[in-house]
Amino acid sequence: MLILSTWRAASGLPKGVAPFGDPLEESLISFPGHFVLSPGSTLKSSVSGTSQTITVDSDEHMVKGPALVVEMKPNGEKRWDKYEYVLISKVEGNKLTVKRQFNGSPVAREFPAGSYLAPMPWDERSKTKYINFFFNLSEDCPLDEEGRTAMEVMFEDMLYPLAIGGELENIGGLDLASGPLTVTPINADYNVDGVADDESVIKSFALAKYFPVLNTIRRYSDQLELLQQIQIGK
Repeated sequence: MLILSTWRAASGLPKGVAPFGDPLEESLISFPGHFVLSPGSTLKSSVSGTSQTITVDSDEHMVKGPALVVEMKPNGEKRWDKYEYVLISKVEGNKLTVKRQFNGSPVAREFPAGSYLAPMPWDERSKTKYINFFFNLSEDCPLDEEGRTAMEVMFEDMLYPLAIGGELENIGGLDLASGPLTVTPINADYNVDGVADDESVIKSFALAKYFPVLNTIRRYSDQLELLQQIQIGK
């Protein structure tokens, strides 16, 4: 049997956010570090949970659109469980006017000075502006609490059901024409080090990891125990 299946593999809404008229906007990505960020800046001063103004140390990469605010640890690491999505509506030097608790964000919270704010590239193919965030499909994608990259989360949802014995085993082909190889975000900081990365980072990793794993589960998936032991990208 040959079935052509198309799937938006480049971007989507945070998990749990209802689609705005396009079912392809749904995704299983919930960890904030699994979305692509642009280079950002630290907060110059603390921000209350009700403030509509955020002052950053540098306005170099600040633009209108969605952004992630996340607390920082003393060692410079991100506190990924303490975050908020905001929508930047105005940039006046290093002073930003924002809409709080944007696009499925956790409840607006207080952020101390030194927290990190990074604009988020968004997919302009969407019918609604600003809401579809790009998935970070690079090798340097931050890991979630289970140690997974965004691509590994997508593998579990999209590829493993194609295995022999899986619920989609009769599908003979999968088309990713709208996927990560045709649309790449601008000014993307895949490893969140504050510096924009070349788009070859995501393209080479997608080619190197996606196709071998698909081949593996189709060839060896009669041993279902093996699927639970595969360490993708390791």
